Amino acid sequence: MRLVNATPKSGAYDLYGVTDVATIASNIQYKSASAFTQIFVGTGSRTFAIRKPGTTTNIATVAITPTAGRMYSILSYGIDGATGLRAPKVTFFTSRFQSPQ
Repeated sequence: MRLVNATPKSGAYDLYGVTDVATIASNIQYKSASAFTQIFVGTGSRTFAIRKPGTTTNIATVAITPTAGRMYSILSYGIDGATGLRAPKVTFFTSRFQSPQ
């Protein structure tokens, strides 16, 4: 799991695992990406949020059901501080799938 910060005016964001109550990536600046960090896959959906560093307020969240062996990127976009359609949002994509066996 990693965070790609594509949110103008954001300064920096943390990627927070709401389900696991843990910070996954810290202080990721606009136009930057964190390194990949291994997460617990478990069963079912897991929720992730972006936050301003040092705060506990979720700016935007996304829920995914991770699969073992895959690598995911959480992408932040929108305009920091905006509301409505321009508000910050997060989505995810699979960066690497499992190798065929």
